[in-house]
Amino acid sequence: MIAKILEKLTGKDDLERIAYKEDLALLNAYLKKRPVFVPQRPRRFLDAANFTQEQLLEQIRKDSEQLSSDQFEPWILEVDGKRGSRCFQAKSV
Repeated sequence: MIAKILEKLTGKDDLERIAYKEDLALLNAYLKKRPVFVPQRPRRFLDAANFTQEQLLEQIRKDSEQLSSDQFEPWILEVDGKRGSRCFQAKSV
């Protein structure tokens, strides 16, 4: 409840508030309690309307095989000259 009120007032969720404190120990403790998912940078943007279902499934299969051998590169977005990455939190622990 308090977290929701703080998010409305500050525009930041609990992960952002902890990260802005720049306390690595506090951030590590938080991340052990709450999983965070960071999207990987896409190799390409596809328009699914241009694929048949079979072609799309084949592309998904190829991409999933490449994931096991690739090094992780987070998806960094640049908006108005500021760089950032979207993180997704699981709501349940």
